[in-house]
Amino acid sequence: MVKELYADPMQMHALLEQLQRANVIAHSDRGRWVLTRDLSSMTMHYLCRVLGVSLVGGESGSVPRVGPLIERLDKEEQGMLAQSVEEALAALDKPADATEPPANSR
Repeated sequence: MVKELYADPMQMHALLEQLQRANVIAHSDRGRWVLTRDLSSMTMHYLCRVLGVSLVGGESGSVPRVGPLIERLDKEEQGMLAQSVEEALAALDKPADATEPPANSR
């Protein structure tokens, strides 16, 4: 799988371990990775947090004026990523809306 994805084996192993610790995946009896949760029950926000992907850092309280901005950003991020993983994957299969300009033309 790592070769097919052109991924760094060490990074891929670390990501799989993170997902396993969060009970998102498990090793099957045949040595394959399998999902242990329904993708419709897991939000993109949760998955991003499990993988350590976030716009928000963990040090919001150390800078008084920045703290409230970080908290606001965190709430906005939660809202943007509130859809389930299943919904996000399904959206990838839908054709782009013809009324929206391409991302690089903005």
